[in-house]
Amino acid sequence: MQLSKWHYYARSIPLMLRGISNWTSIPPALATGRGRVVRLGDLVFCYRDAMDVWTIKETCLDDHYRLAGRRVRDGGVVIDIGAGLGDFAIAAARRHPQARVLAFEPFPASADLCRRNVRLNRTANVHVIEAAVGQGNGAIGLDISSPESVQYSTASGAARQSTLQVKIQSLAEVFAEYAITRCDLLKLDCEGAEFEILLTLDRAILNQIDSISLEYHDGVTAAGHRELEIALASAGFVVTRVDNPVHASLGYIHADRNIVKIADSR
Repeated sequence: MQLSKWHYYARSIPLMLRGISNWTSIPPALATGRGRVVRLGDLVFCYRDAMDVWTIKETCLDDHYRLAGRRVRDGGVVIDIGAGLGDFAIAAARRHPQARVLAFEPFPASADLCRRNVRLNRTANVHVIEAAVGQGNGAIGLDISSPESVQYSTASGAARQSTLQVKIQSLAEVFAEYAITRCDLLKLDCEGAEFEILLTLDRAILNQIDSISLEYHDGVTAAGHRELEIALASAGFVVTRVDNPVHASLGYIHADRNIVKIADSR
C-alpha cells in the first residue's frame, strides 16, 4: 500500500500539470481565496479548497468513474448521487449532450456550487436536485462534522456528531418522479450510503440500470464492498473492483450489463 500510494502521488503531479491549464494559479488562489477556478480543456470549475481540486483531478483526469467509453444513449439518463461541486455531472453532460443528467447533492453550499458550475459550463442538460438519495423519503440528518464537505454523510453508520436536516429520496422514488424507465449510468459517491441504496434496492429498479460506477466506503456501515460485488453480480452485472492506492477502506466498483467500448467523441 505504501509503495502504491507514493507511486500514485508521483503520477498525479505530471497528470495535473498536463491536464490543468491554469495550474500555476492554484497555490496563490488557495492562499488568498480569490480566483479559485480550475480549467481543464473546455471544462471550468469553481472550487473552495484543495480537496475540491483533488476531487476534480480524480474525476476528470484519472477518470475513476470510467466515464470514457461508457455507452449513454441520445435521450438517455445519467444519475449522479453525491454530485458535490458538479465535476462528474458536468463532465458527463458535456460528453453526452443529448442525455439527461440528474445531479443529487444534499449539502446546500455544495448544491449551490454545483449549480454555479453548471451555469459556468453551459450544461443545460444537468438538473441539480438538492437532496440525498437513500432509504426512505422525507428528511434525514446529514453528518457535517468532517472538516471536508465532500465527506458529509447520511449513512446509517455515520458519526452524526453534527447534523443538518436535508431532504432524502429513495432511488425508486427518483425513478418514478423523473419518469425514468432506463438509467444508462448510475454514479455514486455518498460516503457509505451506497450500501443501503443498492443493497435494499428493488430488483425491478436495479434491472433498469445499465452501468454503475461507485466509490465504496468500508467501515461506515455494517456492510462492505464484498456484499456489493456479490449483489451486483447476482443481478446480472459484470463487476470489477479497483482498490484505492492510498486508503484501504476505499475503492471503486464498476458494474456493467454490456461491456461496450466506444471511441471518445470529444
